[in-house]
Amino acid sequence: MHKKIAFIIVAIVVSGCQAYKSTTFDENPKRVGVISLMGSEVGLYHRGMTVFGNQVNSAEIEGVDLNDIFQEKIGEALQYDYEPVDLDFNQEEMFALLKKDKPASFSSFMFGENKFMYLEEEIKTISSENDLDAIVLMVPVKAAVQSADVPEGVSIYSAGPSGKVSKSWAGVFSALVLIDGGNGREVRRTTLRGEVGFTGNYFLASPLMDIREYELADVTVREVTEEDKRRMEEIFSAIPEQSMVNRNVKDLMKGPSLEW
Repeated sequence: MHKKIAFIIVAIVVSGCQAYKSTTFDENPKRVGVISLMGSEVGLYHRGMTVFGNQVNSAEIEGVDLNDIFQEKIGEALQYDYEPVDLDFNQEEMFALLKKDKPASFSSFMFGENKFMYLEEEIKTISSENDLDAIVLMVPVKAAVQSADVPEGVSIYSAGPSGKVSKSWAGVFSALVLIDGGNGREVRRTTLRGEVGFTGNYFLASPLMDIREYELADVTVREVTEEDKRRMEEIFSAIPEQSMVNRNVKDLMKGPSLEW
């Protein structure tokens, strides 16, 4: 009886995995589109000595479109081996689809597939209209920090007791996802890695800038000014550096494919 139950569970898992395997992907794509869904807000996170000292806020920066900047950097990284294609798409609508709650299932719980299920049809349409072999998707992820409120995406993260700031970083916490242009499904992904992390561990590293010496350092614990927003534009336009993007894109395009 136990063996029969185990066999049924394995069969369900395997069938679920096979349903989401990218079977059409050409490992030598030519035309590759780029989509950034990093949003238009900067998250502001402060960690105090206790959970009661934590603060979370956000700021909209309007002077520059960070998604355009990220897309240009990824496109530049792709141009050496592929043909990057400029795309016309509704960033806000796709960002809303990305953030939409996903239905729970046993196979998705075990293997984490189907994360971008609500983007599939939109991505297939974009790929078809632009004759794309693949799309590189940039999406926000949570940072590797020990905190109740974890910074995600384009963020400023500070720490200090009693509303004081002793440490402050600007970071772009994101993943690059290679999408099959034929079926709109994920082929593989990589976390965007920087040189150092909050702990000094490369495997927890993200594109970070230490901003303790900037006037912007304490923006997480006070009201945001227009000058703050201008400085955010400058800082996040420079993060991540092009050489960092080049390395990460190469790892993404040449890495092993997911096998659902």
